[in-house]
Amino acid sequence: RFRVPGSDPLALVELWRHLADQRRELSSNQFRKRCRAEFLNYLRVREWQDLERQLRAALRSVDIVAGTTPASADQVHRALLSGLLSHIGMRDDEARDYRGARQVRFELVRSSALARTPPRWVMAAELVETDRLWGRTAATIRPEWAEALGGHLVKRSYGDPEWDPRAGRAVTAERVTLYGLPLVSGRRVGYERVDPDEARDLFLAHALVAGAWEGGRHRFLEDNAALRDEVERMADRVRSWDLLDEEVLFRFYDERVGADVVSGGHFDRWWKRARRDHPNLLTLTWDDVARGADLDLDGLPDTWTHDDLVLPLTYRFEPGADDDGVTVHVPLAVLNRVADAGFDWHVPGHRREQAEALLRALPK
Repeated sequence: RFRVPGSDPLALVELWRHLADQRRELSSNQFRKRCRAEFLNYLRVREWQDLERQLRAALRSVDIVAGTTPASADQVHRALLSGLLSHIGMRDDEARDYRGARQVRFELVRSSALARTPPRWVMAAELVETDRLWGRTAATIRPEWAEALGGHLVKRSYGDPEWDPRAGRAVTAERVTLYGLPLVSGRRVGYERVDPDEARDLFLAHALVAGAWEGGRHRFLEDNAALRDEVERMADRVRSWDLLDEEVLFRFYDERVGADVVSGGHFDRWWKRARRDHPNLLTLTWDDVARGADLDLDGLPDTWTHDDLVLPLTYRFEPGADDDGVTVHVPLAVLNRVADAGFDWHVPGHRREQAEALLRALPK
């Protein structure tokens, strides 16, 4: 009569309501006989009622007023779970039983409302051992309830951090266990919860230095990206690996960005305040990027003169590539006007390097 799908404790609530109705309708002697007829111990029922009155009196003594809205099934189960965290179990489909706290194994008693269709996670009010360990008075739970209630008992472990360009922060996979049971596996969380200092370094390196931040819509990011492109083109021209130093850029942002900025959201809030007084605080200049390098570009022209033709030049610094060095672009329409003579000379800025390479190639 009182069975509630998915919850043995709520069956007791239904029984309590039934007894309360009977107590109001029947005399004391009739109520005693009704309990006997329904195979209920009258003294145990009276103890139950006395305990309920004592609890209400205790609540009034500390100014706790009972709510008028009936509690939901989940609210009842969460309240019970707060005292039964060591009595939870996770279904093992292969063994067809439950793995409990500290690696114990138990099954639900056959009379449980959950026995026929066992859920993934349960809590049991009692674990009784006969021929094996049995869970009695069980109810369906959610693992996130146990995580919230047992925050002081759970153990958390984390994987290696990785950069999320859409979220604008470093993330990692979190695993949460309670008494050896995995409540959460592979949940993505912000790495700032694990290591705020490293999370800040990853944000500076990826979002600001490398520009891998899809949500970054700040003007200085566009200006700095344009300057970086210009410096990279200049590095190809002067054939230098260290013209653009990532460490220099990292130190530039590290010295200026707030110490509590660990993600895109933190940065947006910090920058909204900081740019009022210093709008160009994070805008790079040529000296910031190239470390004040004095570049002589007179010998590195943009065009090549051949007779009466002026041909464009492009530069690339990638040894081993087909277009490494300087490329002269000859339009197809004037190809018949171009001769071999004159192209054996390099651009003036690279002649010294070419001469040194030729000298080193000579016999010793």
